[in-house]
Amino acid sequence: MTTQEKILQDKWLECVFHLDRMNEKWLKIQSEKAEKNIVSREFKYEFNSFVNSCRSVTFVMQKCFKNKAVGFEDWYQGVQDELKKNNFAKILVDIRNTNQKEGNKYPDIIQVKAINKYFQSETTFSPFPIQESNFLNGLEFSEEEKKLLPNNISNFNLVPIIENFGINLVYDNKPDETYEEVRDKMEKILLQKISKEISIKMSEITEEELRNAQITLNKLKIEQKIFTWEEFYGECKKILLFHKEKCLECIKLFV
Repeated sequence: MTTQEKILQDKWLECVFHLDRMNEKWLKIQSEKAEKNIVSREFKYEFNSFVNSCRSVTFVMQKCFKNKAVGFEDWYQGVQDELKKNNFAKILVDIRNTNQKEGNKYPDIIQVKAINKYFQSETTFSPFPIQESNFLNGLEFSEEEKKLLPNNISNFNLVPIIENFGINLVYDNKPDETYEEVRDKMEKILLQKISKEISIKMSEITEEELRNAQITLNKLKIEQKIFTWEEFYGECKKILLFHKEKCLECIKLFV
């Protein structure tokens, strides 16, 4: 195995390591018994480590072969062009650039709870509650000032479960519309049609239902885009597979 092969393999395996660790932390976050603040703090560091390692694969590739192998620059430009077309890859690049130049940027965790047949709650948490920061230690705040301190709960919403309101809709989508665009348009139309019924059902929610609500799912909010863990993990695996294929192709062509 050449030096270049060892270097590229090591960098790729680093990405795999951090994704596996991130998955372990996420499974702990799902547990009711987990200390959420500690686990979510560990998760955010693994998240950033994965983002930074993943972004570094092509940098290392460039360092190994730029100006050293005939035809590498043209081939590498093709790799860059493919990544620019990948929306998830662009999200990772944006986060990595922010982390390197402006300070760490983390995903929010959205906790979904089942309220009743018609509603679920979505509570957004910052992975690292700011009030725990040492920057605030030793400072004294008035009661009014304490109300203004940042909190790890940034948002709480009651979300209607539209399919349980007993209304169906047929929507003729345009040929160039994506599945997500069609779904969002249908959801808006449905919400308009049942807005009155939603208001009535919302007013009937009891304190007992809110108190006994059970966690059904945790989601990630990254760069204004919301992922289930399966969706996010799947996208990460696709990026890793892309990098693996390009590393092998690079070695085959230029070593």
